[in-house]
Amino acid sequence: MTSEPRQRDADRSRAQILDAAERLFAERGFEGVTLAQIGAGAGVSRGTPGYFFGTKNDLYREVLRRAAATFAMFGETLKVRAAAENRTGDALIVDTTRSFAQLLRSRPDAVRLLDRDGGELGHPQVDALRGALSSLGEDADAVVYRILALTWFAAAHPDLAAALDVDLADDGALARLVAADGTGSPGVPPSVVSAGAPEDTPEEDDPVASAEPGPSGVFDTAEAAAVVLALKKKKKKKGKKKKA
Repeated sequence: MTSEPRQRDADRSRAQILDAAERLFAERGFEGVTLAQIGAGAGVSRGTPGYFFGTKNDLYREVLRRAAATFAMFGETLKVRAAAENRTGDALIVDTTRSFAQLLRSRPDAVRLLDRDGGELGHPQVDALRGALSSLGEDADAVVYRILALTWFAAAHPDLAAALDVDLADDGALARLVAADGTGSPGVPPSVVSAGAPEDTPEEDDPVASAEPGPSGVFDTAEAAAVVLALKKKKKKKGKKKKA
């Protein structure tokens, strides 16, 4: 009769410790946190984290594993939902992007920890999105790339995102941006480029405007070097005109 309440108490204590550890490790880093501080943050005795998880390193690994498991569950849940609701194409992409952005907002500390130290676990965020978008076939990775570029960066580096006016809370806008490119190739959606393009045409001697991308749709090293050199020459040319 007493085992079930004790088990519930133990489960609750473990969850509280993991929550506190996730928050403190994300804020202060591994070296900046002690087990006693985690115990205080969880509202348990200073020795309880060690009792349940052993060393601080063991607890840290468990925090990372729990975060990774959250993303794995996300991917599986969206995959099942997409199959049940027969969602494909843009509808699937929009739903996945919005759900992923919501998940990142709900677990910002987990995102920061995985971004910092999750490499040894593989890439759970990538695997989750691949699973959710598996019905897209060979185009899935290109969409995963765009979703991560628009959402993961903002969640893992909120200060930089704020400086660039990227709002992770506007998941609808993010979803529309991801779905806007129907080519299946990673990069800025054409609709975004055309929407922000200036009305006037660029100068004829503008090296950036006149440069042609390579076969993959991006500049290779040689082309990038040529553009930089052309920009330097253009700058010198304008400087001479001003002096004249």
